Parts: sequence; structure tokens; C-alpha cells
Amino acid sequence: MELLLNDEQTMLRDSAATFTERRGGADRLRRQRATDAKIDREIWAQAAEAGWLAILAPESAGGLGLGMTELCLVSEELGKGLVPEPVAAVAAVARALGASHTMEVLVSGDRIILPALMEGTRSIGD
Repeated sequence: MELLLNDEQTMLRDSAATFTERRGGADRLRRQRATDAKIDREIWAQAAEAGWLAILAPESAGGLGLGMTELCLVSEELGKGLVPEPVAAVAAVARALGASHTMEVLVSGDRIILPALMEGTRSIGD
């Protein structure tokens, strides 16, 4: 099956490909892995600036309001370019958060938010 992309999807995929050509690669990944940093802050800020962290968030909440196809296109290019930052995971969390201050902080890329799935004897949903 061949996926036919519209102009917006093609532009998004191409911008992610260009980004990974310039900022990704095995050498950068090796250097990053040799440090204690789990996330490259510069790459993270650029991903936020490109709007990738807000790709699934609704436009009414300051996101791009796009769908899973667009997120997959970006994720595929990041994977090809060996850029392991958790863009897809953060985009999914941003969508789940909806219009909230936490979502705004998350998609800005200024802070890295880690969900606490379990604390003591309590877990999500308690």
C-alpha cells in the first residue's frame, strides 16, 4: 500500500528529514550516550520550536491539531536520523493533557515533564 501525502504532510516529513540530516547521525548519538544527559537540550528545544511536541495537541490549545499520520511521518524521520528524543511520547501526552497549563509547559520544550505512574501504593486513577 502506498501512502499518498498531501502538501502539508510532505513539507512536514521533508523538514524532519532535513533536521535529522543536519542534527542527527551516529556520531552525535554516540557523543550523547557518552554523557549523563538522556536528552539533548538543544535538539529538544529545536523539536519544540518546530512544533513537533504539539503536533497532536488541538489548535485551540496552542497545538498544531494534526493527527497520527503526521506524527508518524516525523517519528520515522527522527528514527532514520538516530534522534532518540521522545518526541512521539511527549506529543501523545500533550494531546491527553488538552488545554492546560501543564500542556503549554510541555510543548514549549522549556521543561521536561516525567509522569509519575506510581507513587507509594497509589497509581494513576486512584
